[in-house]
Amino acid sequence: MTTMTTCSAETTSRNSMPNTTATTTATIELHAFMWLSDLFKKRNWTNPRQFHIDEETSGRELLAQLAIPTGQVGVIFVNGRVFDPKAAVIKPGDRVALVSPGAPLPF
Repeated sequence: MTTMTTCSAETTSRNSMPNTTATTTATIELHAFMWLSDLFKKRNWTNPRQFHIDEETSGRELLAQLAIPTGQVGVIFVNGRVFDPKAAVIKPGDRVALVSPGAPLPF
């Protein structure tokens, strides 16, 4: 019995892997905590929400895209690791959490 499979993604040659980047959505899973969750509610955003980013971006750039002043975010969690908003680097597929300044965090 012969089985025929098809691939809808482009291939560059007969033996190469399919190019799946064209169909991949560049999003992050974005969570907000403390007063920032209230801000999400005011903006009618889900929490968490899927947020589109085209490429690797800094914490500052992400906050600018969200129209949230850097001073209103105490820390940014990226995949469970905590960062100062100025030092965070976010990539498509990351899980990101924004936390208000002064929020109690475990040591």
